[in-house]
Amino acid sequence: DCYLISAMVSISKNPKLLLKLLSDPVNNNAGVRCVNFHFMGKIVPVIVDTKIPFRGSSESSNPYACMPVNRDDQWWAPIVEKAYAKYYGSYQAIDGGNSHVALYRMIGGFPIRYDMQDMKTKEMVQNGTMWKMLLKWYQEGNFLCTGSNAGSDTDTNPQGIVYGHAYTILQVVEIFGNKLIQLRNP
Repeated sequence: DCYLISAMVSISKNPKLLLKLLSDPVNNNAGVRCVNFHFMGKIVPVIVDTKIPFRGSSESSNPYACMPVNRDDQWWAPIVEKAYAKYYGSYQAIDGGNSHVALYRMIGGFPIRYDMQDMKTKEMVQNGTMWKMLLKWYQEGNFLCTGSNAGSDTDTNPQGIVYGHAYTILQVVEIFGNKLIQLRNP
């Protein structure tokens, strides 16, 4: 579910949105959380317990799905992932998807998706319109994610991009005429 993780990484830079996504209180001694998703124009609360399934029982075990980088990081992402899986019926049901849909589910709004195989999109890339839009969206603080071409997630293209994978766009900059996009692999 890299698409979901890339969307979570994207919104993590805005703590106010995280507070809307997770109902108060953020720290809950009862061991339950309420995660608010957007479905069909309505906010749908999904209640989950805060138990996260781990691969093993040792201190160095990792969660089965998304996880913080280290044990001191915040644990909201696995809770949101668990609620997302609950809404869709299982973790297996959320294996594969689109970041723009996950962004909508978490924060609402109107996500935009461009298919790089579409002739109009290819024209926008060629004439520089797509770059100008990306730069503007980044400068405005919008949440940006991208996905690679379909393929085996064990293969990469010559630039090191994993096929069939989602990424968070961290920066869009132009330096000395070089157009650069910094990606984060969830």
